[in-house]
Amino acid sequence: MSIVTMINWATNLIVAITFLTIIELLGASGTFWLYGVIAVLSLLFVYYRVPETKGKSLEEIERLCIGEQ
Repeated sequence: MSIVTMINWATNLIVAITFLTIIELLGASGTFWLYGVIAVLSLLFVYYRVPETKGKSLEEIERLCIGEQ
């Protein structure tokens, strides 16, 4: 959980630092389209690459993370 929190803070920092610069380059609508595309790509990554853990034991999750089947 701490790693996810750190990644969340890091991505929020990246957005905060780059937002005004990207607005100057792409305009307001272009900036939000860019962030929207990034969000959709992230959603696709999670959907196809992150394994489902609902109803699995810790041992099964560990095997999924290590890659053993």
